[in-house]
Amino acid sequence: MGLLSNPVFAKLEAWGYLWLLSLRGVGFTTNIFMNIALLKFGYGSVGCTPTGSDIGYNATMERVQTIEEADLAGDECQGTLPLVGLPILSGYILLNTISTTVALLVTPIFGTIVDHSPSRKFHTFATCSVYVLVNAIAIAASPSNWFVMICLALFLQQGAYQFHVACVAAYCTEIADGDEQIIALQNAGRVFELSFMLFFAALIGVVGKALGDVVERTAVLGQVIATVYCVPIMFVAYARIEERPALQAGEADLCYGFRRLRSTVKELWATNFYVLQYLVGLAFVNAANMSVIGLTPLYAMQQLNIENPTGVVGITIVACIPGALINNSLSKRLGMRRQLGNLISTAAATIGVLVAFVHREGQVLEIYACGFVCGLVLGGIYPSLKGVYMSIIPAGQEVEFQGLYSFFAMVLGFLPTTWFGFAVDSSLGGEAGARRVGLVGIIVFYAVGYFLCSYCLDDKKAKEVAAKTAHLRARGKLMIGSASVVHAVDEGEGGVKSR
Repeated sequence: MGLLSNPVFAKLEAWGYLWLLSLRGVGFTTNIFMNIALLKFGYGSVGCTPTGSDIGYNATMERVQTIEEADLAGDECQGTLPLVGLPILSGYILLNTISTTVALLVTPIFGTIVDHSPSRKFHTFATCSVYVLVNAIAIAASPSNWFVMICLALFLQQGAYQFHVACVAAYCTEIADGDEQIIALQNAGRVFELSFMLFFAALIGVVGKALGDVVERTAVLGQVIATVYCVPIMFVAYARIEERPALQAGEADLCYGFRRLRSTVKELWATNFYVLQYLVGLAFVNAANMSVIGLTPLYAMQQLNIENPTGVVGITIVACIPGALINNSLSKRLGMRRQLGNLISTAAATIGVLVAFVHREGQVLEIYACGFVCGLVLGGIYPSLKGVYMSIIPAGQEVEFQGLYSFFAMVLGFLPTTWFGFAVDSSLGGEAGARRVGLVGIIVFYAVGYFLCSYCLDDKKAKEVAAKTAHLRARGKLMIGSASVVHAVDEGEGGVKSR
C-alpha cells in the first residue's frame, strides 16, 4: 500500500500505463510456451520425436534417459529450417537474433517518427494490437504451419513488441510529476508485470497438467488465455491513456527519422553529454543483469552439480517483486541516482560472494540465498535504471529516447555470456575454477556501469538541460490536439524550439 499511496496513482492514466505493462507480461509468458511448441512441431515434421524439454533427438532417446545417455545412444536429430538451410534450433536462434537486432536498430528511428506524428496514442495502440493479434493467430498453430508461425512471431510480433515498449515507456514522464512519482510508477510497473507473468505461468501450467501435460496443447491454451485477457484490457487501457501532442506534425517519414536521430546525437554530445554517458553505462549494467539471470542457473548446474536449477531461477524472479517495493522506499529517501549506485554495487558484491565462496558441490542453500539477493536487486535495478534515465531526457522526444534506451539495453548482452563460454572452453583458472573466472566478467560489467551511471553522473546538470524543454511536455495543461499549440524542430542543430 505504501507504493500505491503515491499521488501519481490517483490519475487514471497511471492505471492505463500499468494495464499496458500487464499485457506485455502475459504475452511474454505465453509466448515462451508457444515457441517451445513450434520447435516441437518443426522437429515432428522432419521425423524427430522430441520428448519433454529434450528437444531434437530421434527415437533412440527415451524419456528415462538423461541427455548424456541419449548422446551416447543415438545421433542428434537436426532437421532443417525452411529457407535458412540450418538445423532447426540453430536456424531459429539465428532468425531470432536477426529479428531482434533489426527491431532494436529501427526502434529509435520509429520513435522519432512517432514523436512528430499527429497521434502518438494511435501508434501506442496500433503496435499493441499487432502484438495481441499475433497471439490470437498462434491459436491455430499446427505441424503444417509451424514455420509461418515462427516467422510471424520473430519478425512481425518482435518488431511490434519493441515499438510498443518504446511507446508505453514514453508515457511515464507525461503521467508523473517529479522523481518520486517517476520511480513509484516504474516500481509499480515492475511489480505489475512480474506478478502477471508469474500468475499466468502458474495458471497455464496447472491447466496444462489437467490436459495431459502435452506441450503443444498447453501452448495453444496459453494463447487462448492471453487473447481473452489482452483484448478487453487493451481497450480499458486505451480509454485511460490520453493523447500526447506531437512536436511537429507532417514530417513523420523514414528519411526524417534518420535525420532527426543524427541531430539528436549531435545535440546531446554538445549540450547534455551525460545522457550519452548514461546510455553507454546502461549497456554494461543491463548486459550484466541479463547474464545474472542466464548464467546463475548454468553455474548451479555445472559447478555445484545441482541437477535441476529451475528453483534458482524461480526464487530470483519471485524476489524481484519485494525488491521493487523496497526500492521505492529507498529511492525516496536516498534519491534515484544514489539508490541506483547502491543496487549496482550490491549486485556486483553478490556475484563476488558467489565466485569466492559458493563453488563446491552441495552448496544448495548458498546458491538459493544468492539467487534471492540477486532477485531483490534486479527487482529494483530495472525501475531505477529507467527512472534515472527518464528524469534526464528532453521533453517531446520520449519515444525516440526510449528507442535509444531499448537499443543500448540489449546491445552488449552477449558479451558476458561469451566471456563465460570462453573461460570454460579455455579452462581459465583450471578446470575447477573456469566457471568462477567466467562469472568475473559480470562483476567487471557492473563496475563499468556503476562508474558511468552513478558515480560520474551529474544528474543535477543533466536535469537542468532537460528542464529547458519542459514546456513541450503536455500533461493536462495544454489543450490536447489544439491547433494553437505548434512545435517546431530546428533540423540544422537538432535543437528543440517552441513557437
